Amino acid sequence: MAPLPEDLLPAERLAELYAHDSPEDLRRRNRIELAVMGVPAETIDAFLAHPAYSPRAQTGMVESLLALEPARDRGAYIDVAMQATTSRDAWFYLFGALVLRHHHLEVAPVTRLVRVGERSVAAVTRDGKLVVAGQIDYLLWTRPVDRFAAALAAAQAPDVRSREIWLTGAASPLARRELASRGVTVVEGLLARLAPRLASPR
Repeated sequence: MAPLPEDLLPAERLAELYAHDSPEDLRRRNRIELAVMGVPAETIDAFLAHPAYSPRAQTGMVESLLALEPARDRGAYIDVAMQATTSRDAWFYLFGALVLRHHHLEVAPVTRLVRVGERSVAAVTRDGKLVVAGQIDYLLWTRPVDRFAAALAAAQAPDVRSREIWLTGAASPLARRELASRGVTVVEGLLARLAPRLASPR
């Protein structure tokens, strides 16, 4: 079972928000924070009214994006996250935001976000990496993965020197070889990095 946002975000911070703020208070706070990030008002309205996201899920995403300060173009993540149609989709995008938060605070600072293809957002880090996360148990080499790899490899910028896909699980040998041939490195076992307690055998 996938970990909940409460397991991956600072427990004290979320506990404070959840204990003192009603769902409407959370929406009001999220609206203010997204506006400060430069997200257009119409996008904020649509996101806060999106049926796939609960106020708590929205708060988890906003908190994650806030943690990326002073990274540019954080609103790009909300644009892509709006494509969610189910709670499962919403978790996929929320998890991705949590990964970016972790990378920014624990691995290397994120300087900006960029769209990759139609449904993904990657982080450009200060050390020149383009990083994208995936909640995938076992990555097989398929046509959609081939297309995504091509989009990731094509993301050109003067400050990007390498590209990485961070997976909760692992990649097949073929997927690793094909991605490597496109200059993309696979980083496996993401959950163990984010939440060692949850990833450890029980």
